[in-house]
Amino acid sequence: MQNYYLLIVRKYIIKLICACVPSKKMRRKIRRAMAQPKIIPLVEIDNVIPKDVLDKIESYDNAFYYKHNSEILVGGGGT
Repeated sequence: MQNYYLLIVRKYIIKLICACVPSKKMRRKIRRAMAQPKIIPLVEIDNVIPKDVLDKIESYDNAFYYKHNSEILVGGGGT
């Protein structure tokens, strides 16, 4: 929910800044630079995850996760 509010605040900050810039070309550059989602390489994410957890995740293949997620979604899997 907090990310939603950050996106709204960013949107209005961009609008405010663009209202002060007379050039359409510059406004477009500002919007593109500030509003574009940032791409985070997987290498950076792997550096944040503890090594033992990352090894455990990588020990399973994708089919395991597809099966596990479908059981949770369909069967509920609750306690």
